[in-house]
Amino acid sequence: MSIDLERHLDDLQRRDERAFAIVYHGTKYSVFAAIRAIVNDAALTEDLMQDTYLKMIEKLGGYRRGSNFNAWLTQIAKNLAYDHLRKNKNEIHMNPDDRPDLFDRPVQVDAKTIDFDGLLAELPEPERIVVMLRAVGGESFATIAKTTGKSVGSVHALYKTTIAKLARRAKERS
Repeated sequence: MSIDLERHLDDLQRRDERAFAIVYHGTKYSVFAAIRAIVNDAALTEDLMQDTYLKMIEKLGGYRRGSNFNAWLTQIAKNLAYDHLRKNKNEIHMNPDDRPDLFDRPVQVDAKTIDFDGLLAELPEPERIVVMLRAVGGESFATIAKTTGKSVGSVHALYKTTIAKLARRAKERS
């Protein structure tokens, strides 16, 4: 976690709105990517993001200063997403084509369209999380490594092989 965010945590515990905005803007992409990789639903992701930040404020006293705040917050987000899936495992979910989505605009490739949302949904969760954190969240490999508990080399290799896999699958479908 950057030192800038760490120094705002005391203000955040006092419910300072400016501190919340700083922490939110510093973490929103990784929180979004972590949740989205699990639930694969834009509206639900937004709801779970709100729940994550409420839980963050509630549990902030349990955060160990000097550890990785982003990893701590991302774990809260993932736990909430998994809890939601467990509680709603018997529900019928809407078809992704019936709702606006993160990847709602197809990308043109040789006059054919590629369904990136579908490609991402086919990935195993560890691959999907790394791609979402890097490609959507814009996180560095070092930050992703800290967030996932893997080495930087492992994250970089996983990202590279996953992107190659996505490219092959996209080419096969085009």
